[in-house]
Amino acid sequence: MVFNFEQKPGQTLEKKCIQEQITPRVSIVTPYYNSGRNFEETYRCVINQTMREFEWIIMDDGSSRKEDIELLERLGESDTRIHVFTHSILYSLVMTAVWLSMAVNRLLS
Repeated sequence: MVFNFEQKPGQTLEKKCIQEQITPRVSIVTPYYNSGRNFEETYRCVINQTMREFEWIIMDDGSSRKEDIELLERLGESDTRIHVFTHSILYSLVMTAVWLSMAVNRLLS
């Protein structure tokens, strides 16, 4: 299969979003930072995939524009395969991992 970018594959949403839980075979990880203007095309490309058994992890690195945050929230609610993580959640997870690592090192020394 030859992919033709001139056909602009993300212009239309051709597949339906999924509302039931599925077991993913593939994980897609995408960074996001105030990307609303370009991100809907990415969204349509991912949802239009022929394989439906995927999870899509979107990492929002602290977007500040209200319309970009609202878009990401709306897209995240549209399909159960989409999981949105924000900067504050990521920061908390990283700091917890650092704290646990320091605690384990102290116990072992």
